[in-house]
Amino acid sequence: PVPCSRPFNQGWSHFIYTLGVLLVLLWIIRFLVFNALQSPKYLVIHAKDEVVVEINCTVASYNTKTS
Repeated sequence: PVPCSRPFNQGWSHFIYTLGVLLVLLWIIRFLVFNALQSPKYLVIHAKDEVVVEINCTVASYNTKTS
């Protein structure tokens, strides 16, 4: 068997670094592109019932339903 020295074994390192960069980019895009709404459960616990109704109507209109 031929010994595998460090310069010849960099493929996995590059692969893992590439995946890490891709993951960070997708994580950033998630916050820039998608508008994440607060969960209704969280808002009800904090007594923000008006906002819950507004968010439910927004989600319903996005899904082409009425509430």
